[in-house]
Amino acid sequence: MKKARFELETLSRDNFIEQSQKNGCDVTYHTLEDDEEFLDALTQKIVEELEQVFDANTKEEVIEELADLDEILITFKSLVGIEQKDIDTARLKKLAELGGFKKRIYAEHIETPVNSKEYQYYSEKVDQYENPLNDDE
Repeated sequence: MKKARFELETLSRDNFIEQSQKNGCDVTYHTLEDDEEFLDALTQKIVEELEQVFDANTKEEVIEELADLDEILITFKSLVGIEQKDIDTARLKKLAELGGFKKRIYAEHIETPVNSKEYQYYSEKVDQYENPLNDDE
């Protein structure tokens, strides 16, 4: 039987090999024993699944992709030793202090005194937040 080869290079679900072999596929794979290598693969898989969420065309597809993303995040949290209750606590604290996203506020820019906590926060993330305005000029 003629076969086609596809390069996957991706973290796969636990039953992927067995199910593929039942369908007549030959799969070359290895187990990631090293935690750092596994963490890197999980991180790449999070990005991959998030892209698939955005590429989904129907509500059902979005649900399926979010389920995949959720499963990967569960594994990620377990590997790095974070419990869901701690995330929930942090989320609720942020919700109480900063609010959620229901108001759909889209911040365009902020001008902040250089001695403020906002200045400290944004200046530490110069790759993410540009600083085109400067009072020194």
